[in-house]
Amino acid sequence: MDLPLVSAFFLAFALTLYVILDGFDLGVGILLLFQPATASRDHMVDSITPTWDGNETWIIMAGVTLLAAFPVAYSILLPAFYLPIILMLLALGFRGVSFEFRVQSKQHRRKWDVAFAVGSLVAAFMQGLVLGGLMQGVKVQNQHFAGSVLDVVHPLPIISGLALPFGYAVLGGGWLKLKSNLSLQTFANRSIRVSAPFFAILFGIACIYAETDDPTFYSRSKTKLRSRMFQILPRTHPKNEKEGLRIPRILQKRH
Repeated sequence: MDLPLVSAFFLAFALTLYVILDGFDLGVGILLLFQPATASRDHMVDSITPTWDGNETWIIMAGVTLLAAFPVAYSILLPAFYLPIILMLLALGFRGVSFEFRVQSKQHRRKWDVAFAVGSLVAAFMQGLVLGGLMQGVKVQNQHFAGSVLDVVHPLPIISGLALPFGYAVLGGGWLKLKSNLSLQTFANRSIRVSAPFFAILFGIACIYAETDDPTFYSRSKTKLRSRMFQILPRTHPKNEKEGLRIPRILQKRH
């Protein structure tokens, strides 16, 4: 097994762990916006306190792997996604600052909870923009990025950006079900019931749009439709081509 393939597997592994592990951290942060009880918010934050900063290291591992193993791809993708990546990093940093200040300031804890939630929401949305931009495709010419940083401001990246926070909210609700008391589990169940359908709908719309946005979609669809029709319709017997299609025996009326 060659080194590029191993590096690709490790890159996929790091990104998968980041989505799963930091996904529920971001999901819990997003759900803070909808929890009015102070004690419940404190319990939600306490549930992610031991792991929230460590989980973010997986995205650093993914970035380092991309730089070391695929420098050409790194030099193309980073300029293409400068805007969402910078805003994501700022949001993650703002999220960390608000997390520390909410512990020190009891008087303004609600404001820092909102700041933590907004940072989580912005980071999730920017990650969705990057994902949608990758699905949309990046313009490359002579192994250099040939597009604009505003290419992510298109329907597919925006739909992906809206879908990912709902997906993270589902992960956050699942985490709270495992780590919370009975009253907070009711809130977690309600959050999952609301977030899961929105995520499924937006995810389906993104997949359909990504397929139909392909310039070759309609030509490929016609080819598939024709081949499917030839498979379904009964074949013409070589001796009776002038008589048209033969009627299957099962449909012939018995006399």
